[in-house]
Amino acid sequence: MAEILHFEDIYSWQSDNDRTVFVDSRNSFLIYQNASDKTVRIIDAKNGNCIFSTNKFGKPVCESILVSSDRNFILYWYNDPVTIGIYNILNTDSVDVLLEPSHYEDSIVFKVFWSDSHNSANSNFVVISNSRVDIYNFSFESSVLRTITKKSVSCVDAWNDLSGNYFILLHHNKSLYPYNIKNNEISQLAEIGLSLPYGHQLQHYEICVVTLYDDTYCIYKDVTKGTLSLRSLTNNKLHDKVLEVNSQGWLEICVIDNLMLVLTGSATCYIFDIAIKNDFLIATVPQKKPPISTISSDIESFIPSILVDFYGGFAHYITLDFNTLSLYLSRRFTEAMAAEFFQRRINCSDRVMEIVNSSIDNRLQMSELLLLFSTVLDPYAQTLRTLNKMKGTMFKGSAIPFNLIDKFIGNKSIITEHNFTASALYAFVIKEWRIRYGFNLFDFSITLICYHKNYDLSELLKLKDSILSPQSCVDHYILKSQILSQTDENAIPDIQAYLLPEYLSSPVPLNGGSDMNVDGQFDAHEPMNFDLQNRHVPDMYYSRVTPYIVTVTLCYLKNLVLHSLNPSNLVLMFFFDICVLYNQLTLLVDMIRTRVIRDSNLICHRLFLLIQPLGDPNLKQLTFDMSKRLKLYNITIHILLMDKKYYKALLLIKRERLDYPISKILHSAADDVNEQKRRPYLWQLILSFIHVWTQEYHREPSRFCQPNLKNCEMWLPNL
Repeated sequence: MAEILHFEDIYSWQSDNDRTVFVDSRNSFLIYQNASDKTVRIIDAKNGNCIFSTNKFGKPVCESILVSSDRNFILYWYNDPVTIGIYNILNTDSVDVLLEPSHYEDSIVFKVFWSDSHNSANSNFVVISNSRVDIYNFSFESSVLRTITKKSVSCVDAWNDLSGNYFILLHHNKSLYPYNIKNNEISQLAEIGLSLPYGHQLQHYEICVVTLYDDTYCIYKDVTKGTLSLRSLTNNKLHDKVLEVNSQGWLEICVIDNLMLVLTGSATCYIFDIAIKNDFLIATVPQKKPPISTISSDIESFIPSILVDFYGGFAHYITLDFNTLSLYLSRRFTEAMAAEFFQRRINCSDRVMEIVNSSIDNRLQMSELLLLFSTVLDPYAQTLRTLNKMKGTMFKGSAIPFNLIDKFIGNKSIITEHNFTASALYAFVIKEWRIRYGFNLFDFSITLICYHKNYDLSELLKLKDSILSPQSCVDHYILKSQILSQTDENAIPDIQAYLLPEYLSSPVPLNGGSDMNVDGQFDAHEPMNFDLQNRHVPDMYYSRVTPYIVTVTLCYLKNLVLHSLNPSNLVLMFFFDICVLYNQLTLLVDMIRTRVIRDSNLICHRLFLLIQPLGDPNLKQLTFDMSKRLKLYNITIHILLMDKKYYKALLLIKRERLDYPISKILHSAADDVNEQKRRPYLWQLILSFIHVWTQEYHREPSRFCQPNLKNCEMWLPNL
């Protein structure tokens, strides 16, 4: 297997008393200083590029050099005498801004670091000495320095986190006192007691402050026992966590995408994920750098992922190969655990979808698939709950637009209904049927039905143009039917235009694959057949079992409901379309009757087109009822005319005060000779009803609507 852990060489130097390097963890910079030739170089650790270099930095070897958030200034500190200053990178000839030297002439300075101020015009920095903690504010524009806060303390060592908002002071050998900086105020947190062996003196390298999943932890590294103890500074309700490793010589910590990497002197790296509920250990991998013989005091890691060998003069940027890690996890984790792991990473949505697609393609057992889908939906459901709870939101209790969800998610690896349906469910169907990507499944289904039912698709299009009102629809290939929205008949593709070239050119039938029951057992079914005489067209789908993809979609819908989420129109529309494509009309009818598939104009329009070639009475009744509920009366009236209920159509138009051409009803009734023979009174009943309606309108125009009698002169000359 390829290496999971990679060490990229950032910089190398000749180690001596005049040369050293510093790590700016906030900016991921490596800063090289050569006091003998007054050189300072700032190197971007991520790519090794030098972004600044000067030979005018005439300072002795510093204790710390850090770059400001705007990357235009350097905060430095050195001893003998204690000097803390700010150096202008843009103007190297300018005078440095210095703190008053007398402030720290009788003190021992332990830490100097920038602190988040959430202000682009200025920034705070903190100075920790053995007797006080001071916060200063520096203006980037005016280079003015002012004191913000002072706090008297007593300590013998100090540590700080990456943001500069948390720091820890060592008061005596067994007591750590954490502090939080908020709104320019310093507040003390609960004391952390250490259980140390008798006579053991706490060393600086044994403590570090790390932020994982937005919680900041104080970590005590016990090299002798091979344990790391984590205490949360941000949430006192979290239990302490203890991690165990097998170390020799030294332990160093790095953080990559909320994964904690523990580097050891035994050439083994331990990868931990503290978000896992049980065992935090993800993997144990070989660690090729630094050499095993390296002395522990020469090695120091800097959060997030920079390792420095001060004696050898090497600096390394540590990365993880997530491709290899994904392969490693697939052999040791279940699909649900692997998906959960990658959902906690940044920009790993594609990896999560790879796991989902692989599980569907391999026809995973439904019990395992339910668990996988539940795992995938957990963070998505939490995201929607968070959006609904946001103050001032206009979407409480209503559907949230996909673009707003995507904007809120950002680069987090959260799988939305939109992504899941398009990348997993839709992808499976077009692969099984060899359909070109981007075609609407309903368009393909209705075209296929018309082909096999010998129904003229152009008649369907004419009917659509005369009956369906223009509809606005999200321009997405799952939702938007080209047949329903396209006005140009010539733009409607032929059945073969939907299919992939390799399918059309195949000399033998391409089977669509096997289906399976909910229990995951294969069953014999009638495969998709092909007409090879004149045209290469798949047959309509027939099977004695529910198609696998239909079961998978039902599984996903069930998980949405279990997470208290109403399935989006996109998911429901996809389910509707595959029920049509896979000939699952009984299931479709049941889902509509039980309102699992909610009423919508898109659904009703699809049903209306579907009943034309199929003539199914159950579908027709569903369409009729739904059109009445949605007040799509053009469809309602057309179905009444299909059923020869001309009088009821007139009653509906009058009751609902519709501006519907009465001529269409008269024309249909007049042409229906058989119905007139069966009901001789029908024609006179219709005419008398229109007469009475017209009279009522003239008497009380405010109460009755005016009938639309345009083009009715042939039958009603007096009106």
